[in-house]
Amino acid sequence: MQYHTGDYWLIPARTATGDVEWPTEMGKDSQGNAVLVHLAKPPDGIDHHYAPLAVIAVAAQSAITLDGDCRKQFGPFAHT
Repeated sequence: MQYHTGDYWLIPARTATGDVEWPTEMGKDSQGNAVLVHLAKPPDGIDHHYAPLAVIAVAAQSAITLDGDCRKQFGPFAHT
């Protein structure tokens, strides 16, 4: 699992049970005794989304030109 700046986890703590709600499974300690092990879980955020904005062309002389616009174009909002 790879972590990123801004990742966070929500860890609900319950006073009624005196415990936290976190995924667990039964495992073994170094002496072979059965113990409850807390599992790694993916972060609850931040979700990263990416979208292409343009297509560029790079010429042999390192000249960069706009080759296409990837943005969705739409008209003005109409007020009724």
